Amino acid sequence: MIKVIAMKETTSNMTVYFLNLTEPKAFQLNMVKLTQQKIEILAIYNTEEDRFEEVTLLFSKRYLDHLMKQLTAQIHPYQSNAQAL
Repeated sequence: MIKVIAMKETTSNMTVYFLNLTEPKAFQLNMVKLTQQKIEILAIYNTEEDRFEEVTLLFSKRYLDHLMKQLTAQIHPYQSNAQAL
């Protein structure tokens, strides 16, 4: 389960910060950079290094697509509900 906590949108991309509530507390903060409805970068916050580390290549396209659907449902809830109908 994920929970979007912040977003920043520009003309070319969107950065979304979210908590992955299924992970241990120290590893919950994640960040994605989205472009054209696609995850370009997935990063996890490393509390020991005090920075985000990219982990995109560690996950399958299927997982990233599923994550994108979860994020979209929270970012644009009305749009997602209309598409589901």
